Amino acid sequence: MNSRGLMMGSVVLNVLLAGTVVYLLQRSPAPPPQVVKETVTNVVVRGVVRPGLAATNLSGLITNVWRVVESSDYRKYIANLRAIGCPEETIRDIIITDINKLYAQKVQGLDPYLKSNRFWLGGTGGVNANEAREFQRQVRQLEREKRELVRALLGVDYEAEMARQNASYYGQERRLAFLPEGKRGRIRQIQEKYNDLREELALQLEGPMTAEQRAQLAAWQRQEEEEIRGVLTAEEWREYELRFSTTGAELRNQMTVFSGASEESYRKVFGIEQRFQEQLRALEAAGALTPEARQNLEQQRELELKNTLGDRYAEYERTRDPAYREIYQAFQQLKLPAQTAATVHDLRRAAEEQYRQLLAHPGLSPEQVEAGAQALRAEVERTMREMMGEKAYEEYFRQGGRWVERLGAVPTGSNSPAAPTVPQ
Repeated sequence: MNSRGLMMGSVVLNVLLAGTVVYLLQRSPAPPPQVVKETVTNVVVRGVVRPGLAATNLSGLITNVWRVVESSDYRKYIANLRAIGCPEETIRDIIITDINKLYAQKVQGLDPYLKSNRFWLGGTGGVNANEAREFQRQVRQLEREKRELVRALLGVDYEAEMARQNASYYGQERRLAFLPEGKRGRIRQIQEKYNDLREELALQLEGPMTAEQRAQLAAWQRQEEEEIRGVLTAEEWREYELRFSTTGAELRNQMTVFSGASEESYRKVFGIEQRFQEQLRALEAAGALTPEARQNLEQQRELELKNTLGDRYAEYERTRDPAYREIYQAFQQLKLPAQTAATVHDLRRAAEEQYRQLLAHPGLSPEQVEAGAQALRAEVERTMREMMGEKAYEEYFRQGGRWVERLGAVPTGSNSPAAPTVPQ
């Protein structure tokens, strides 16, 4: 394990500096420093102090001491670091850095892409699907081993430690920040277990997911929730759902483009949406989820949302549409008003409805359908250019406005009674 470097040198220097100096002074008197004259410019001369023998030996002594401290046995390595007074946090940094390097080498040794080295091929580089799946399975197994090794050696959670060192690990840790550290570690272990199961199932897929596989995923989801609820108090579980539930994930996407977004509004709307989902599941489990029952629940949910959001309900309803979120985010980049995004979204919905009606009209010939579609597209383009300006429209069209172009596309047989949906 050649995990030397700046961090290790700093550790040894800080821990052993005092002892090293004493050692050198006792071993032999240092020769006096030499003062020589050095020409700095063509007119200025300065005195330069050159160190004696003692200072030049310091680096070599540190190197020799580190050779004694470092060990291929991680437990001995940790014991040696503690014996020289190395702080626990620094020990964790040193050992985890070394373990990361070790496991990175193991992954590289298994990588079929590196073994084939057919860099001139696109896509998978000549690695077949079975090899790729097996490699992913091996990588996941190594990741599990690494997490377990860190926990066994240092008694800490790998993900939590990496969150201190690497910003890419911090997102998950941030969402768990409302919990005490002890519970965070337990929750991460449960999440890791079920994530590994889901990833293993995903690697086995060779086509659409079967009913049995979907049922297995649902069962794992229930088991994961039960285990996590067993760790948390009722209040902690409510906070967990706000951050990790499927309902919460979708609602956060909506809140990103909702002008009335706040913690208070998020919590209120989450309560309504989560209650709706729980009622649906209860009816489904009882075999009573009829179309009428679903409609009743939806009407009840919408009434609660209207009462909660007031004038902002119409905007909230719009945020449910992924097409609106796409338009809103594109307009943000273009620095266009949010209200313009809402207007374009309404225009898109109206245009796509006209497009569907045009394709479904039984009395029109294919030529008439095509002419109508082209006229619809031209009118939408003209309206948007006037609304947004030429430059902004062209940039929007390039980024995500291709739906305008698709309005002019006419599928074969489009004037039959069974009309296709709008191409996405």
